[in-house]
Amino acid sequence: MKRSWLHLLTVYVEIVLNSGKAVSEFRERRPDFSANRTCDAIAAVMGRVGV
Repeated sequence: MKRSWLHLLTVYVEIVLNSGKAVSEFRERRPDFSANRTCDAIAAVMGRVGV
């Protein structure tokens, strides 16, 4: 299945932004909470893409 470059770029930016939110929470809270947020963000984006 062929995906457009714009779609792939959008997914990449969303992962980076969601990971950035998790990193900022890492500084405020326990590390395991941050790791869970990052994994949840990546899983949500991958689910939308259909990976």
